[in-house]
Amino acid sequence: MRARSPLRLSPVFVGRAAELQQLQTAAEVAARGEGCVVTVTGDPGIGKSRLMAEFARKIGDRARVLEGRCSYAEGAPPYFPWVQMIAGYAKAARPALLRRVLGDHASVIAEVVKPVGKALGELAAPVPLEHPGSARFRFCQSVAAVLKRVAEERVLVVLLHDLHWADAPSAALLAHFLGEIESARLLLVMSYRDRPVGDDHPLRPALAELARVPLGLG
Repeated sequence: MRARSPLRLSPVFVGRAAELQQLQTAAEVAARGEGCVVTVTGDPGIGKSRLMAEFARKIGDRARVLEGRCSYAEGAPPYFPWVQMIAGYAKAARPALLRRVLGDHASVIAEVVKPVGKALGELAAPVPLEHPGSARFRFCQSVAAVLKRVAEERVLVVLLHDLHWADAPSAALLAHFLGEIESARLLLVMSYRDRPVGDDHPLRPALAELARVPLGLG
């Protein structure tokens, strides 16, 4: 879904009725257990974040909304938007629910998402893996599994902002996640500026995976 005309800066959200309806329709599809994706692309300042914020406000009473935002800042940690997302859930959920949802993925998640460890207390370290690639893959699997469990409890809307700034690990996790959501009660809304996403951009493999996922565009 490409936003084309700029939004007026107003306390009242105007000019995006069709796009909001597409997002709400996609959320209804997700609620039936047909995981889907909506992409929000366009030039800087065109209103991508405002559209997603308004959608989050409207859908919040019918779905759980988790958000993550990529950062252009030097030194941003790997998996930054996903860490924000899981950390937000860990802070909001009751410890008993958090422990049940994370299950045997808790120690793997807590190794990267520190608020999980703080919420659950001391956890045994995950089984060490010799190859770094194996550890990254295990983390991707754990994040995908946990978010799908969250979606079992309540329809889940995942908002990923500014993916044109995604680091390689975050983009790799996105590609993995896209392959896991088809039968989940989950809607992924992802925004990025399409111009900077060239062939060598970390996001490219995820966009290739996107072609296999149902798009919530009606």
